[in-house]
Amino acid sequence: MPSAPFLTRYRLLAAAVIGVVLLLGLWFWHGIGPAGGAERYPIAWFIIVAAVVGALVNQPFRHESPTGMGGRWAIGYLAWKCLVAVVFAFVLYMMFAGQMISGDLFPRFVRNTLDNGGAYVNMAEFATRMKPESYKDVAKLLVWSFVAGYSERLVPNLITQILKTGRDSGDK
Repeated sequence: MPSAPFLTRYRLLAAAVIGVVLLLGLWFWHGIGPAGGAERYPIAWFIIVAAVVGALVNQPFRHESPTGMGGRWAIGYLAWKCLVAVVFAFVLYMMFAGQMISGDLFPRFVRNTLDNGGAYVNMAEFATRMKPESYKDVAKLLVWSFVAGYSERLVPNLITQILKTGRDSGDK
């Protein structure tokens, strides 16, 4: 079990990382702005927070711990881990939006097909108009974003499985 001073430092570091992530999200949101169609609380912020929280919650349960790394290495390690978690959460989001993964356990989106009027216009339109279909789908998206941060191998394993399935169907 990690020592009490380490846990205190870890909690402060985790709070700092979440704060920086939220500030970056605010900066990106400000760049799009309400005139660009951005919501007051875009779903991307919640995806980021869920992924970072998943990564940070998992850290105390890992076998290797940043305690022996020193302060700067521990900060760099946790920042890298959180960045990877966010990237994986957004890759998973794109898999859901692109209907590469579907079923009752996964979120559904509106404006992702031509039937719904979801013809591609530009990236700003895509980023601000693609939405989960219902509140239940928002909850599913946030749970899966947390899981993407918590389980470091989930998204790479999904990508491997999708590639394998694509190769298998191409061989027939």
